[in-house]
Amino acid sequence: NLMEQCEVYNTKLVVKVGDTKNDILEGVNANIGLTVGVLSGAGKLEDFSSHANFIVDDITYVPDLV
Repeated sequence: NLMEQCEVYNTKLVVKVGDTKNDILEGVNANIGLTVGVLSGAGKLEDFSSHANFIVDDITYVPDLV
């Protein structure tokens, strides 16, 4: 998987960014360190509000979070 290819073995060091509730739940279930819901895609605010650590309007805001 991508973490192994990058030699990252601690899930808390990973950021999961997605535009659907399932993207964010995937990160939560994998015990990822930070999950970010992006509103410029398929998801809506209510899809992310109880699961994502952060919700941003579009992906250009993500670098400011990490």
